[in-house]
Amino acid sequence: MWRTLGICEDDWQQTPPAVQSKLRSQYHEAHSLRLRSVSYQGQIASLIEPAALIERLNRRIASQQKQIVDLQQQLTDTTRQSAEITRLKSEITVLKEKLGQNSRNSSLPPSSDSPFRQPVVRREPSGCKQGAQTGHAGFGRKLKSVAEVDRIADLRPDTCSSCGSLLLGVDNFPARRQIIEITTTGTLLTEYRRHALRCLSCRRINRAAWSEQARGGAFGSKVIAVIGYLTGRLGISHRDAKDAMQELFAVKLSLGSITAVQKRLSQTLAAPVAALHELVERELVSLVDETSWKEKQTKPWLWVKATKRATVFRILPGRSRKDAKEIISTNEKGFVTSDRYPGYNHLREANRQICWAHLKRDFQAIAERQGDSKLIGEGLLERSRQLFRLWQKVRDGTLEKAEFQKLIEPIKEKASELLFAGTLSTHSKTRNTCSNILKLELSLWTFTRVEGVEPTNNQAERALRRAVMWRRKSFGTQSEVGSQFVERILTVVTTLRQQGRSVLDYLKKACVAGAAGENLSGLGFQAI
Repeated sequence: MWRTLGICEDDWQQTPPAVQSKLRSQYHEAHSLRLRSVSYQGQIASLIEPAALIERLNRRIASQQKQIVDLQQQLTDTTRQSAEITRLKSEITVLKEKLGQNSRNSSLPPSSDSPFRQPVVRREPSGCKQGAQTGHAGFGRKLKSVAEVDRIADLRPDTCSSCGSLLLGVDNFPARRQIIEITTTGTLLTEYRRHALRCLSCRRINRAAWSEQARGGAFGSKVIAVIGYLTGRLGISHRDAKDAMQELFAVKLSLGSITAVQKRLSQTLAAPVAALHELVERELVSLVDETSWKEKQTKPWLWVKATKRATVFRILPGRSRKDAKEIISTNEKGFVTSDRYPGYNHLREANRQICWAHLKRDFQAIAERQGDSKLIGEGLLERSRQLFRLWQKVRDGTLEKAEFQKLIEPIKEKASELLFAGTLSTHSKTRNTCSNILKLELSLWTFTRVEGVEPTNNQAERALRRAVMWRRKSFGTQSEVGSQFVERILTVVTTLRQQGRSVLDYLKKACVAGAAGENLSGLGFQAI
């Protein structure tokens, strides 16, 4: 012990026993304290490690609690989204059901049915053609009694067609045809009697030829003109036309007779309409548009080409570039106003005018989107309004064309900047629309350079409106002959109204001239 305390043996021997005893006691106490310290340090070390573990566990618990909160938030969002999805699915179901509604499964009128709707097969096809079948009992127009006839026209052969001898006598049973005509005092029923006389020299039977008036069926020229006016100009149905003829003129006829009259009128108008097509093709400026049509089970397109002096219609198989070229024809060398439909892209940009009314609708769609599209669309709409205000002054004669061309330049530049900005938009539809318009930028401003070119296609669209109403009411046509009648009567009616002339008077003159066998190709359409 004394060596541990650093005391030499001599000094320890000289140390009093009491001191030695005290030192020994303190030494043992200090040793005991050291042992206890070591033991406590071990216990402390053993306690520090669980504390760190507890700290790590506490941090893990806190992290997991945060994850639980996040998952609870996600669950709340998912529940909300699930409810929204359920609501949207229900709304989509309702909209699909509404979209599928038509005249067969709802209270919607038949005129609201789409021409592209697939026809419903109501029964198994019989293989027979549409209309009357071979061998059916006919329902021809019966001849009136002699007492009801207003005028009799006897048609007798004068000389024998074989030997040239003079024919004498009377046919007691001549062939009869009755023609009803409208007059200023009412109706006139004329009976044409075709006599057959036997030659006394050569015994040959000679029959007189029917007159031009007697060859055209049971109805006179004015009856045909009025029916054409009722169905082609006023757009009333065949049944209503039948009732109107009976109520207004006491002329009784069947629904089939209405169709037959339309066919005859269509043949009468063929030459004048052909002349109109030639007239339109000589025009420098034209406007073109199209709409869907329905011909029996096919779905052709009805095209219109409008010019300053006349408007013509054609029903073509489709809406392709080939059909566009056919309707535009030689007008391609002039200036053509149209919408942005790609079928017109074969036209030279410098010879094409894009309709600004269509562009305005495109700009409105852009303006109704969010983000940068809204600002771009509103800017383009403002340029459109400025353009139309200036053009209105040009049309009114209050602004000279030269001054207009100066004022339009800033509008052109700003519109171009906005369209370019649209190509960089965050909205894909805005980018596509603006990119496609910029490809036709030269065609946006043809009306500012060329006299007679309008900024819109409104003239052609107004002409098509009558055809659209016809299609909605009649569901199109049932044959190629019916489609020809639609083409020709719409061409004649629209052109006459465009020229400020009476449709009924023209139809009367055309039918009278046609019945007399006159040439109708130049029947007054050249003059305005």
